Amino acid sequence: MKKFRKIAAGAAALICAAAMTVSAGATLKTVEESGLTKSSDGMFLVMLYSDGTYDATEKDKVDYGIDCTKIATADIVVNVKNSSNSFGGAVIMSSKSKDDASSHNWNSQEFYGMNDSKLNYKAASGKPVAFDRIDDGKYQATVKFEDKFAVIDNYNFVQFAIQDWSKEDAEIVSIVMKDADGNILISFNSTGKATVGGIEEVAEETTAAEEEVAEETNAAADTEEETTEAPAEEEAEEEWVSTFDAASVKIDEDQAPYYDGLQFALRADNEAQASLESDFGFDITSVYGIRVNVEVDPADVEHGVWYGGSVGANCPSRGWGQHNFANGDGDELTFVESDGSITWQLDEPIFSEDDGYAFAFFQSWGGPIGVKSFELLDKDGNVIDYEAAAVEADVDAVVDAVDEAADETVNEAVNEAVNEAVEDANKANPNTGVADVAVVAGLAVAAAGVAVIAKKRK
Repeated sequence: MKKFRKIAAGAAALICAAAMTVSAGATLKTVEESGLTKSSDGMFLVMLYSDGTYDATEKDKVDYGIDCTKIATADIVVNVKNSSNSFGGAVIMSSKSKDDASSHNWNSQEFYGMNDSKLNYKAASGKPVAFDRIDDGKYQATVKFEDKFAVIDNYNFVQFAIQDWSKEDAEIVSIVMKDADGNILISFNSTGKATVGGIEEVAEETTAAEEEVAEETNAAADTEEETTEAPAEEEAEEEWVSTFDAASVKIDEDQAPYYDGLQFALRADNEAQASLESDFGFDITSVYGIRVNVEVDPADVEHGVWYGGSVGANCPSRGWGQHNFANGDGDELTFVESDGSITWQLDEPIFSEDDGYAFAFFQSWGGPIGVKSFELLDKDGNVIDYEAAAVEADVDAVVDAVDEAADETVNEAVNEAVNEAVEDANKANPNTGVADVAVVAGLAVAAAGVAVIAKKRK
């Protein structure tokens, strides 16, 4: 079993084959090829099919002989140790075809928290995936692949991934993919070896004569192999291995109170970000764009390392909205290597004033890349000085509070002056008429008005 975080590129992940069961009479066919491709911190990525034409420099040809469009569910079992019930992330089934390269590409289904009556944990409501307790520290979720999450017809590229956005100590135990009738189609063990379920292996019957011919043929082939000089092996091209430590990149100090490892907080009133302040005090509806400034190793860039990931927003009005980037074609956003930035800009505010929490976030699942800073952009693409905006908002709040308190004081003074004037008038002349009292009260109100004017002029 491998942990979500601290997984090296190309390390195997995903399933104990012993946990699987198959329908009566079926056998399991073990496939020697590893379907796991490069993984990064917080993600396991396994290839289900590739004809070798998509991203040929990164993805090898993979074919397990199954119809990926029949994959209807995946049973995922994880171990979550020392949990604070903030285990969260997404499950992705991503597929492309020669006819349609985007509609089913990298669509994610989120999860957050676990259902565990023993620990009094509850998974977040409204999430399409939920993990339920099956044993101490062990949880299972069944993910359904319907509509845009299903594998597209006429596919030439299919991959499956699990992302962990939390800081929990979590690891994959098993993943089993099934069709709509519950039959197992494929799974992957802890070394990355695929196991295809439900395929009958029928041995071909051979006659004695056929076996004799086969033995003679094999013997002749062995003799020829011994007398034939083996061709010289071509020198394999040395694969570039990055030594850049993304963890060494430091986030700007002035962003430290806002930054939570993955997310940049604008407003944080939910329990998952209890370590952050509840509200940073500026108008979140002024944010139309997010730019993430990053650092990479120039040597990695020189050797053609692929960078990819996502930039997006997380809030109640928008949900978890990720927008993928890469240092090449085929993604919505582009990583500008020359200045180390990824920008997402809209024609409308990203956040709503009613959003109880509001975050900008960054994900990376390509080459090593470190976050330096987040920039919030206004409707014209200009950088917002969020700290100055927060200070201005605080000052306005103080001024409003002072004005409100002063108004209450003046109103109390007016009422007191009127009451005293009426009381004095009655004492001086018990026969004073209503009109006379009104004149006295009017003088008191006028005097109080002077105090109001004086307050406004300060």
